[in-house]
Amino acid sequence: MRKKACQKLGETKKRQEQEETSGPCRKRKSTEFLEYLKYIQDTNKENTEIQLKIREQEIILEKQRLDVQQNMQNQMVEQMKMQEESQKAMFNLFQTFMNKFKQS
Repeated sequence: MRKKACQKLGETKKRQEQEETSGPCRKRKSTEFLEYLKYIQDTNKENTEIQLKIREQEIILEKQRLDVQQNMQNQMVEQMKMQEESQKAMFNLFQTFMNKFKQS
C-alpha cells in the first residue's frame, strides 16, 4: 500500500513538472473565439470609418485646391483682357495722334 502511494505521488510530481515546462495548456472556449472575432470586426469597422473620414477630408481639400486654381485662372484671364483693352486703347490713341500729325 505504501509502495502504491509513493508511485502515485511520483506520477503526480512528474505531471506537475510537465505542466510547468509546457505552460498552461487549456482548451479555449468558443466564447473567447467569438469575442476575438467581434474585436476584429469592431477594429476593422473603426479603421474603415477613420479611412472614410480621411478620404472625405482629402476630397474637401482637393476641391478647395481646385477652386483656388480656378480663381487664379479667372484672374489671369481678366488681367489679360484688361491688358488687351489697354493695348487697344493705346493703339487707338497712337493712331489718333498719327492722323492729327499727318493732317497738320
